[in-house]
Amino acid sequence: VRHTGEIGPFVITSEGSVASGVRRIEALTGTPAVDRMLGQQRLVEDLGRELRVSWTDVPVQIRALQERNRAQEREIERLRGQVAGARSGDLVSQAKDVDGVRVVAARVSVEDKGGLRQLGDRLRDSLHSGVIVLGTVVDDKPSLLAMVTPDIAGRGVRAGDIIRAAATHIDGRGGGRPELAEAGGKDASGLDAALASVEETVRAVFANV
Repeated sequence: VRHTGEIGPFVITSEGSVASGVRRIEALTGTPAVDRMLGQQRLVEDLGRELRVSWTDVPVQIRALQERNRAQEREIERLRGQVAGARSGDLVSQAKDVDGVRVVAARVSVEDKGGLRQLGDRLRDSLHSGVIVLGTVVDDKPSLLAMVTPDIAGRGVRAGDIIRAAATHIDGRGGGRPELAEAGGKDASGLDAALASVEETVRAVFANV
């Protein structure tokens, strides 16, 4: 161009680094730039109609929706914690005595692995001393969580050993620390067998101590 006035409308579409000290800017000019601006304006106006606010208030409304969503997520987590606490009490009442160790091995229904871990934490706090193994199926894939309280881990019962033995039943692998281990697998049909194996694994550990 002979002078910048010939460029007309100018809209930057992207900007980034291509080398040390070198920036690359991509832009539209002329009619394409005008079309881009009109398209953006139509988009913002459409959002305003969907949100039932003036297009100038769209950013404010979106931020309000995001904050509302975060508040709802916090409330969901709080309610999940309450449910986990109630369920942990039920599971503790089902604990079995295996060579003097309280063992809870149960199949539970949770939304994700995070829910499984949360329930395990609540159950460990309620059990005080013992072995916990929880199993669930999420998206057709089985998962196992093993927790061993410090006093029991000190007697040679390790979560990693328990989870590795149980994982064989779900065509999976797992591992972790003496007090916490996890496993995932491919065969959900073996989950009940995996949980049923926990008592025998605990007995075997004490037999070899």
